[in-house]
Amino acid sequence: MKHLRSFLTILCVSLLVGTLLISGCKQDVYTPDPQTPKEQASSLRADLVSSMSTELGLEVTITPYIDKDGNVCFYGTIDDELDSLLPSLVDAYNTEAHPQEPLDVATVRYGLTDDIKNTSYQSSRHQGVIPEFFIWVNSPADLVYAIDTPHPDGSVSYAGDPVSGNITNYNYVVNQNSDAYHNYTYADQYTGPTQ
Repeated sequence: MKHLRSFLTILCVSLLVGTLLISGCKQDVYTPDPQTPKEQASSLRADLVSSMSTELGLEVTITPYIDKDGNVCFYGTIDDELDSLLPSLVDAYNTEAHPQEPLDVATVRYGLTDDIKNTSYQSSRHQGVIPEFFIWVNSPADLVYAIDTPHPDGSVSYAGDPVSGNITNYNYVVNQNSDAYHNYTYADQYTGPTQ
């Protein structure tokens, strides 16, 4: 009887140890390999593009590099066309979105170049000043007609009437001087019919 108890005790301990070893092996099997710096850069860019893309497209190239301490870091390069549009987009954002603290172009450029990893992290969580800026850029613009505008079908939109359609802030800022948009203005900038 004494031997039976000893045998059962050893059997239970062996089963417990075996179970722990097997579960430890399963964890090793399912642990994903760490991403390479190139894969990390691709993942960062995907986070940016999914949350901040515009009709132009968020043209930012993310390049990994090793700093002097051996850490993997990332640097973003902004497409020239997007970079040239930033001043007018930031100006419209500061005027229309009425942020408590105005944004400046240098902050956006820094966030999309030197601080690209942090910006990407914030973008995936829809928080931070640069993601908020791009959310506004992609949002519908609150537009009205600045002057009475006849349409080809014979109807007339009167000064102060809301502009129908889904024109984003990006689209309006980039095209506001075009023939299609020159009769529009932001609703909060409308001061009455012009004579």
